[in-house]
Formats: sequence, C-alpha cells, structure tokens
Amino acid sequence: MIRKAVFTLILLALLFSCKKDKLTGDRAILIGQWEWIYSIKKYNYYSPPFGSFEETILPSSVSNSYSLEFFEKGKVKYLENNNAVDGYRIAFSTFSGTGSCPVFMSGGHEFSIDLDNDQDNFINGCVNSDTLLFYGGSFPIENLSVYPGYSVSTRHFFKKVN
Repeated sequence: MIRKAVFTLILLALLFSCKKDKLTGDRAILIGQWEWIYSIKKYNYYSPPFGSFEETILPSSVSNSYSLEFFEKGKVKYLENNNAVDGYRIAFSTFSGTGSCPVFMSGGHEFSIDLDNDQDNFINGCVNSDTLLFYGGSFPIENLSVYPGYSVSTRHFFKKVN
C-alpha cells in the first residue's frame, strides 16, 4: 500500500513538474507553420580599430529549407527539409502586449520562451500576424563567427505559411 502511494506521488510529481504554456489568447498568434526567409548576421570587431558589418543569409545560399511549427498545446517543432529535427515544450518567460517590438515589426508582441523549461535554452523574438523574428539562437543558422576577432549576433526571419 505504501509502495503504491509513493509510486503515485512520484508519478504525479513528474507529470506536473514539466511546465508548458498553451498558446491561447494573444499567444495563439504563434500557432501554425513558419518558413525561414532569411537571417542577418551582424559582426562586431571587439578590438581596435572597432568596426562592424552585416551579412544576409538567404535560403538560396544554403542547401536546406527550414521551418518551425507551433502547436496550441504548448510545443514547437523545428523542421529541416520538412523533417522534424527537434521538438520542445515551451514555457514563456515573457510575452508583451501589442506594439512592443521594433518599428519594422508593427503590431508585434515581444517574447522570451524557455525550451523544455531550460533557462539556458531559450528563444527571444517578436511576432505579428505574418512575421516571426528570433534574436540569436542557433536555428536555422548557427550563431558562430567565421571571422577571427569578431563577435556575432543573428536575427532570423520567418513568414507564416499556414
């Protein structure tokens, strides 16, 4: 009897410890499939003579296609060539009201999502009805510098396809 009770308590703890946020209300704007349209990498030289430049990466310059799919039940799936490569539960750290994004994302919501409740594995960005922007992150293009002495920041743009 005590064994059953302990087993039940452990099982319940496991089931409820994995938080995920359903995509309801304003957050429902994320539901659907988003196709990667381009990324912008900004390189900053962190030693004299300080400087920076940007590089735009288009789907035509890489050999794969990339997309994301958000589900109402609080999950996101990363796709490469229409095949799932990763999937995560999503837990919002923040989700702001309409109009909190940069000017080029009019009417957008700014957000921060912890993937699988891991504060070290997160995505930050903005979303409006047809555009999704991730700041940084490694999907779909790695956030690595190919130039010695430069740090890099990346913005990834997606369009809603359904």
